Amino acid sequence: LDLASRYPILRQYPNKSAVSAKSLLVASWQTIGLPKLLQIDNEATFCGGYRHKRVFSQIVRLCLTVGVEVMFIPFYSPQKNADIESFNSDWDLAFWQRERFRDLTHVQAECQIFERWYRTRHEPPALEGLTPTEARVNFTPRLLSTDFDLHQAEKRLPLTSGKVHFIRLVNSLGQINVLNESWIVDEKADELVGEYVWATVDTAEQTLMIWH
Repeated sequence: LDLASRYPILRQYPNKSAVSAKSLLVASWQTIGLPKLLQIDNEATFCGGYRHKRVFSQIVRLCLTVGVEVMFIPFYSPQKNADIESFNSDWDLAFWQRERFRDLTHVQAECQIFERWYRTRHEPPALEGLTPTEARVNFTPRLLSTDFDLHQAEKRLPLTSGKVHFIRLVNSLGQINVLNESWIVDEKADELVGEYVWATVDTAEQTLMIWH
C-alpha cells in the first residue's frame, strides 16, 4: 500500500514463504513504484526468523539490493501499522466476507475486481474525496525494471549497502532487541524504560545507532 496515495497492489499465494513475499514485493515495485522506505511487521518471513543473531532475511536483502530501506514496527503492535490494518478491514468487509470462494484461483480472479474498485472508485478518508488513482495523477513513480529477476535466484542474495530501521520498546532492563540480540540503549537506559526508540543498522558502516 502506497501510504501517500493509498494505492494498493494485491496478490494471493498458497503460503507465507520468502519466495511468495519476494514475488509480491517485485510485482509491487514494478507496478506502483520503488519506495524510499518499506514498513513491515516482525513476521518471521520478513525478519529472517528468531534462531540466530544478526540474521538478515531474504526480504531485507532484496530491499537493500534495489535501494529500499526497511523499517520494522515494534513487536506485537499492529496498531503501529494502522494504515495497513485499516486497509485490511476494508478488504475484509468489501471482499472477503461477501462471497464463498472455491479455491485460490477463484480468490485471485475476484480480487482483481476489488483491487480495481479500490483504486478507481473508493475514496479513503485520508484522501479527502479523491480516489487512489486520482491522488497519483501528478506522480511519476520510479518503477523497477520489468526484466528484474534477482529475486528468483536460488542462491541467497548478498548483503549490500543500506539501512534497516527498527522501532523498539525499551524493556525493564533498559534493553531493546535488534536482530535477535539485546542491546543496552545507553548509560542512563533506566530513564527510557517503557519508551520507544528508533534503531538503525547501517550495513555499509556496520554500525547500530539508537535515537530517542
